Amino acid sequence: MTLQQSRNRNTPWPFLAIAALTAVWLAASKTPDFHVYWRAGAALRTDGWTAVYQISQLASFKYHPFFALILTPIGLLSEPAARVVWALLNALLVFDLMRRWQRHWRLDAAAIALGFLCVGHALFWQYAYGNVAFVMLWLWTVALTTPSQWRSALCYAVLIALKPFWLALLVPWLLCRRFDLMVRVTVAISALSVVPIVLGINGMVTAYQRWFATFADPAQGLNYQAHENQSWYGLLFRHRDVIGTHVSTFWLAGAAVVGIAWLWQWRSAIWTTIPDRSRWTMELSLAPFILWTAPLSWIHHQILLWPLLAVAWQLGRTSALARVTWIASFVLLTGLSESIIGRQATLLVLEWGVALLALLLLNWWASAARLRAASAWRTT
Repeated sequence: MTLQQSRNRNTPWPFLAIAALTAVWLAASKTPDFHVYWRAGAALRTDGWTAVYQISQLASFKYHPFFALILTPIGLLSEPAARVVWALLNALLVFDLMRRWQRHWRLDAAAIALGFLCVGHALFWQYAYGNVAFVMLWLWTVALTTPSQWRSALCYAVLIALKPFWLALLVPWLLCRRFDLMVRVTVAISALSVVPIVLGINGMVTAYQRWFATFADPAQGLNYQAHENQSWYGLLFRHRDVIGTHVSTFWLAGAAVVGIAWLWQWRSAIWTTIPDRSRWTMELSLAPFILWTAPLSWIHHQILLWPLLAVAWQLGRTSALARVTWIASFVLLTGLSESIIGRQATLLVLEWGVALLALLLLNWWASAARLRAASAWRTT
C-alpha cells in the first residue's frame, strides 16, 4: 500500500461529509417514496392489510408484507418526524458501508468519494424520493463483509424480499458452489415470510393476496414505460409501438447476451475454485447485469454501482482502461443529467436509455480478469 493510500484510509472526513449530506438532504426533501413507506406503517396499525395495499393506486405500497410490519414504528410518528428518523438511519448506513469498503476491500476515501460522484444523477433521485437504495447497498455490503454466515444469509434474504432482481446472485453462488449459503438464504426467506402470521392467519392470507394483486394491476405498465425506468425492458416497453408483441422476446434475448458476456469472463469458475477473497469482486461485477435485466430498474438503483465505480477509480490510477471506464460511466450516468444538459435533452437521453451503454461497458469491464486483481486489497 502506498503512503497516499494509507493517508486516505485514515482520513474519515469524506465519509462524514457524505453521511451529513445524506442526513440533511433526505430530511429536507419531500421524499414521496418514503411517504408510501410511512403511510403503509401507519395504515397497518390503524386499518389493516387492506389499507396497506391500495391496489388501484400507481404509487401504492408494493413491498413484501414483512416490510409493512417493520415500518409500523415509523407509522407512530408524524411524517416530518419519521422522515428525519429515516434520514438519520440512511446516513448511519451510508457511513457504515463506506467504512466496511475501506476496512475489508481497501478502497480508500478518495476512490469512494469519486465513486459517489460518478452516480450523482442517481443520488439526486435518491435524495428527492427517499427510496431504499441505500438500505439495499448496506445490506449487500454487510452480506459480503460479515464473518457470520447466518447474518450474511439474512441480509441476502431481506434483499431478495425487497427486490426480486437480487435472485440474480444465484449465478455467482452456483459458480462458487456456495450451496450452504443458498440453503441458509432459503431458510431465512421462509422465516421472514411467516412473520406476518403475528397478526393472525387470516390477516396473513389477506396480506399476500393483496400484495400479489399489486403486481397484476394494469396500471403497472405505466411504471415500465416511465423514463425513470432505465432498464433494457423499460427501453423496449417505451418503444413497443414499433416492436409490437415481441417486447418479452427481445428482453430475454438481450438479457441472455449480456449474461453470457458476464459468464464468459468468469468461465474459469466452472472448473476451478474461486477463492473467498474474490467473491466480492464477482458479486460487484454482476451489478450492471442486474440493473440491465430487471424489468423495473429506476435511476436511483444505479447507486448500487457506487462500490464498483470506486474500484474503477482506484484501479484507474494504474490502468488506462479503468480510467476510461470511469470517465465514460460518469458521462453516461451523470454527465447527461438534467442539471447539466437541461430538461429536454435529458428526456431524450432517458427515452432512449443512454445509461444502458454504461451498464454494457461496466458489465464487460467489471467481469474481466483485470478486476480480480482488486481481490489483493482484501485484508480480512
